[in-house]
Amino acid sequence: MDRRTITGILTALLLAAAAAYFIFNAKVVNTSVFPVMGTICECSFTMPERKFKQALAEVHSAFDEVLQIANLHNKNSELARLNNTAHIKPFVCSKELYYLLSKSREAYLVSEGRFDISVKPLMDLWGFYRKQGKTPDGDEIAKVQKLCGLEKVIFNDAKCSVYFPVKGMALDLGGIAKGYALDCAARRLEIFSNDISRGMINLGGNILLLGKQQVYKIGIKDPVFPQKIKEVISVRSPGAVSSSGDYERYVILDGKKYGHIIDPLSGVPAVREYAATVVAENGTDSDWMSTVLFLSGEKIKNKLNCQSILVRK
Repeated sequence: MDRRTITGILTALLLAAAAAYFIFNAKVVNTSVFPVMGTICECSFTMPERKFKQALAEVHSAFDEVLQIANLHNKNSELARLNNTAHIKPFVCSKELYYLLSKSREAYLVSEGRFDISVKPLMDLWGFYRKQGKTPDGDEIAKVQKLCGLEKVIFNDAKCSVYFPVKGMALDLGGIAKGYALDCAARRLEIFSNDISRGMINLGGNILLLGKQQVYKIGIKDPVFPQKIKEVISVRSPGAVSSSGDYERYVILDGKKYGHIIDPLSGVPAVREYAATVVAENGTDSDWMSTVLFLSGEKIKNKLNCQSILVRK
């Protein structure tokens, strides 16, 4: 299989997975597509080709740094070490991890508990990290819910530490880490601000828009038929766009498909009659805000300081 074929396959996977996609009208674009953070990333920059490889290397470095912080599949990542030891004694976080935790606490308050990074035990129960093979019953869900609830976690802001009062509690930053990774990449790309006239990074439907005061068209996919576009919006750079839905990542248990976004109030994967898209100033905010919008719907829109769109099924 040659490089062009591999790139084509990755591009197809990207367009299948993303809830929103980028419409790029520039004439000369350097593009790279690669797997990272459990999804597919596409980087498209209008810039001199000789500098594109350097810019791409900065993006990869930024993503690697975030994986060292928040990758649950790496037992040596900072988040994995926190989850393994915070029930024994307070875990002192790096400023980067504590920033993510602080943003997650903000989202928890805004959503009245629906955006809850302490749902990892429920994610495990439903088989999003290891196969379970069956649908959990009510008793199992209720038992695991006792290990969840961000209000139970003890945060010490002065020491940037986290403590779990109950063994078995664990955090999952899947609803915010990709957006943060985009912001880390954006900071690294600042040295190329005079070279990138237009550009975007699409990390599994989390999109970072580059360039100074450029207008972009963003296609929002139909939540029922993701291969089709339901709406097109105009967004001015710099900025970020994120989408959340119940059809991107999922597990199949007893013949039924369950989306990967857990509603902590019920303990089961959220089912909604819409998909959610937000436009925000940065990737971190757009990521958690789209998840909050998906979970809470119309009633939360006024609390989010961003452009928000609910696309009905």
